[in-house]
Amino acid sequence: MTVKQKKLAKRKTSNASLPKKRQGGFFFTSVLPFLLLCLILFCLGFVSFLLYQNLTESSFFRVKNIEIYGANRVAKDEIERIVRVETVGKSVWSADIDSIREKIEDISMIKQAVVSKILPSTIRVSVVERIPQLVAQIGSDYFWIDDEGQVLKKARQEEINWVLLGLEQNKSDKANKENRERVKMAITMRDEFKKMGIEDQIKAVNLSNLSEPQIFVEDSGEKVAIFPDKDSFGKSVLKALEVLKGRGKEIEAVVLQREDVIVRFRHL
Repeated sequence: MTVKQKKLAKRKTSNASLPKKRQGGFFFTSVLPFLLLCLILFCLGFVSFLLYQNLTESSFFRVKNIEIYGANRVAKDEIERIVRVETVGKSVWSADIDSIREKIEDISMIKQAVVSKILPSTIRVSVVERIPQLVAQIGSDYFWIDDEGQVLKKARQEEINWVLLGLEQNKSDKANKENRERVKMAITMRDEFKKMGIEDQIKAVNLSNLSEPQIFVEDSGEKVAIFPDKDSFGKSVLKALEVLKGRGKEIEAVVLQREDVIVRFRHL
């Protein structure tokens, strides 16, 4: 082999080993640093998790204070008891405020609740209460209801002035919608009765049929039905009372249709 051939063979051998060196250099310069970085990040994340867990579960963040706002008709003790049960042995961080809110809103007198965490150790509850509007007869009992027809609490006998009749008792969407319409109409009636100064003479309002409301008054010891003009409940009742004037034993019902007054007599 000539000198020229030897040099050529040596050059080929050097070129053949070059890719292996480059492959080894790529691993140490790119892959290995990436793996080390991932390992470092994992270790940092794991340590951070342990620190966070120990910090949040420390006694410093245990629920110690409960602030309640907006509760006037509902006993604050009832709300506080729910929060205490839901946070026993827990820190503010781990308290399930959605669960607390749902349980507070299960109270019939609560319309809406907002629960928030105040560091380091306080749970704050703000509530919007339902306002009793009318007394309704449901079954054989009497209950206060709000402007949405939501049953709130039993009515005491001394609280009952006049009673709303005819609420649907099933819980379908249609029934709930109609009940809201009944309550809205009954509140309009109540406001007109108050304005006319005749609310004390009303005994009951039956809105089972929304297109034909009935108002019951008492005259001469007898119950008399009034079918009012839907455009003016108060004026209709006032006009019917003028027609009655001590004739309750002979008059069974008074029907108001615009300017007409129709009297139905009892069959004696």
